Amino acid sequence: LNSDARPASYSLRRRMLLTLLPVLAIALLLLGLSLANSYRTAAEASLFERLQLQQRLMLADVEISATGVRFPELASEPALNQPESGRFALVFDSRSQILWQSLSARASGVSWPQRLAPVLLRLNRIPQGELLTDSAAGFYLAAMRVAFALDAIETDAINPASSDALSTEVLQAGLLSDTYTLMILDDGALLAAQQKSYASSLWRWLGLTLALLATVQVLLMFWSFRPLAQLVDELRRVEQGSQQKFAASYPTEIAPLTENLNRFVEGERRQRERYKNSLADLAHSLKTPLAAMQAAIESKAGDAAMLEPVERMDAIIRYQLQRAQPLASHRMGVQRSDLALVAEPLLRTLQKVYHSKPVALDCQIPPALNVAMAEEELLELLGNVLDNAFKYCRGKVSLSASGQGAFCVVSIQDDGPGIPASRIPKVLARGGRLDQQQPGQGIGLAVAVAIVDARGGSLDIKPVLEGGARVLLRLPLATA
Repeated sequence: LNSDARPASYSLRRRMLLTLLPVLAIALLLLGLSLANSYRTAAEASLFERLQLQQRLMLADVEISATGVRFPELASEPALNQPESGRFALVFDSRSQILWQSLSARASGVSWPQRLAPVLLRLNRIPQGELLTDSAAGFYLAAMRVAFALDAIETDAINPASSDALSTEVLQAGLLSDTYTLMILDDGALLAAQQKSYASSLWRWLGLTLALLATVQVLLMFWSFRPLAQLVDELRRVEQGSQQKFAASYPTEIAPLTENLNRFVEGERRQRERYKNSLADLAHSLKTPLAAMQAAIESKAGDAAMLEPVERMDAIIRYQLQRAQPLASHRMGVQRSDLALVAEPLLRTLQKVYHSKPVALDCQIPPALNVAMAEEELLELLGNVLDNAFKYCRGKVSLSASGQGAFCVVSIQDDGPGIPASRIPKVLARGGRLDQQQPGQGIGLAVAVAIVDARGGSLDIKPVLEGGARVLLRLPLATA
């Protein structure tokens, strides 16, 4: 039987992996971005502190006298005296003109007044003595506007003759010196290299952490799903009959399920036992009257045609009694039945049953076409399907069979009203009927489906364009 299409199967493990791994990856990505940002913030803060420290050292290097302020030729910070060090020192006067610059600034070739014009404008708007730290004009900088008190310096210690040799610019004595802008800058190249090295190391370790966490997650997942795998294994053994119930100890989350399954299995076992007993009782109660009928017909030398259906009924009852036996005593061995030898007597019987309806019968079954089924089983299967064909046909029934590979395909077609495709599943279900006017219980096709399923075959119902229905039985061929 071709059942309805099932939804695509999925794996809980795969689902959890597809859910958890992106979550882990996103969490580690956010952690990495946060750590990288924190490192950059801390590194910039540390750089600004170093710039401020160098600015203080620069202020300490300034020589103040009553006659003016002198800035040293060489700064005390070695980086300021090295070209291409990336660290620069500048002093601007109140007119934003360069008054003094370090050797590194002179060697850089940068037009500092133009490059730092926006910064100088900002400094002019803040109070004198307030420190400005910022990253502007492509540099990290620490800047401050200062003025020096000249009248507090003892003039006797000043040597004017040596003043020109020790300073680049000298202010005349007065109460306060001119306002100076002291600026220490860094191009950030070393900071960028440090950040790149840190980021590379950070992402490498985070990648290894993700791989480790994914591996641990997979191992934990397999460990967590072991009870489910054990449950599936026990369910298979219960289904095969090698185990009566679920006996293993399961976690508290699964234990209620196994308890309910045990109750369900026990209920199904009792129900099957009642069905078997009822079937055995029915078959046994019919067996004696049929035996008496058979003896009476034989003793009176009655019509052989009447004896044949009685013998068929007796065979069916014996078959049903055999099916009602416990599974342990009912071993289905290698069986074979000639399709033609079973179908032809059945067709003759059905023609007599439906003698009031003239049925044109077309039977095309090749000889010696053997199927791997018991004769009684094949008789019940064909009887249920052919009985429906005779019952609902208008006047024509055809039966044909052919071997196709390892299977025998049997086609039973009638010219009746047919079955809508949407109603086929209902017809194949136990108790399902479309025509309530005809006598019957609606279990014939369901029994036929159960028989072909048990043998690994299939039953399909196809509509016929000219009217009617075609039932296709796919039955395993008997091996030689």
